Amino acid sequence: MTVANDNLAEIQTLGALLNYAPYDEVVKSPQTYDPSAISFKIHFGQIIDKQSKTQQEVWVLLYPPNNERRHAEVRFHSSHPDTGALVWHDESNISTTVSALAKAFRNPKKATKSKHAALAKYYYLMALAAEETETGRASELKIPIPINQTLSENLKVVCREFKEEAEGLQSDTLEDGDSSDLSDAPEDLLKPTQQPVESVSIVTPNPSHIPTLDSQRVDTLLAARNEKLQLQSSNNNLMNEKTKLETARQEIAEKLELVDGELQRMEQQLRANDEERASIEIRRRQVLEGMSAAEAFELGGLMEREVKRRKLD
Repeated sequence: MTVANDNLAEIQTLGALLNYAPYDEVVKSPQTYDPSAISFKIHFGQIIDKQSKTQQEVWVLLYPPNNERRHAEVRFHSSHPDTGALVWHDESNISTTVSALAKAFRNPKKATKSKHAALAKYYYLMALAAEETETGRASELKIPIPINQTLSENLKVVCREFKEEAEGLQSDTLEDGDSSDLSDAPEDLLKPTQQPVESVSIVTPNPSHIPTLDSQRVDTLLAARNEKLQLQSSNNNLMNEKTKLETARQEIAEKLELVDGELQRMEQQLRANDEERASIEIRRRQVLEGMSAAEAFELGGLMEREVKRRKLD
């Protein structure tokens, strides 16, 4: 079955606009605490906990539809850095309350939960389709995510924002290069000469006046670009390691919670056993109360014989 790839093909009818969504910036991490959701989570950003004043990582979970009439649900959560307790952020607009968005969700214009939820569904489809293709096995997605008009429109809007940002950056780079190269250019190159209609003369610029490429500036820009890519790669590696450690800490916290519960149960059982033993001792004393040593000895012998008889029976 190719449910994820077929589902992705539905959403790819939006065209090349989807290429501007920064899927290569997506950071994934395994999750095992909610079996009804897809088995990995996607990093959404950071949020400051109001009580502890500590920074928490916010993640996105996808809950696939369980029948063809249901929608896929996106939920946002964080885990306390000390206790590992889950905090859900679905009642508030997490898109505006986060202290910092992950690069995959950092759209340049107004951040809204609807746009980020659409992005998250697209990212999940991309990841699930890739896993389906690489492994050759059926993906976790058993029923396609409905690609309705709301999802399509939100995805188009946010991808158009990324596109405009990319084109704006490219335009700024070109303008910076043009302005630096032409700053000392002769005035006749910056302001074209307009000849009267009746004139047939052609103004030919002197080749020596044509601005040449500033190789030093190009080398500087290339070096800055390479350093930025290295930092980006380093940040991605650190984030992946961080998420692995957070997952390990959460698993340890869950195991410790189970151990604490089992220890508590054992302690309760020990206290109950002590109380029962005390009750048995009281009943024994009540039986022997007022008897002489000889009578108690004789009663003990009778008890031993009764025990042996019952074993034989």
